[in-house]
Amino acid sequence: MSFGVPVVGSVNNGDWNDLYKCLSRYSFVADCPIISANVESLEVILRDLLSFPEKLNSISAESRKYVERYHSFKAGGILFKEIIDCVYSDNKDLKNMYHPISGYYNDLFDEIE
Repeated sequence: MSFGVPVVGSVNNGDWNDLYKCLSRYSFVADCPIISANVESLEVILRDLLSFPEKLNSISAESRKYVERYHSFKAGGILFKEIIDCVYSDNKDLKNMYHPISGYYNDLFDEIE
């Protein structure tokens, strides 16, 4: 993903379905541009991606942005700073840092250059 290559995988299929729904509700997982597929749908999804290069390019760009936003050195710095602040402060709500509605991660990310 960091090279801008679209990723196809089993994200929200099978036994992980309930966990995926929970995580996508309370974290940044819903932003993840991984294309969900299983053994039965893989061929159709790959043909679709190869038939529409503009869609493939769009997913490539989204993949790179996702990695920069949530898995970069900058993102790691923000996370570990918040963990340290949480250890030394009683009023930090670390569990909701990535929450899509009430989370504050995006504000922290955008204010750092």
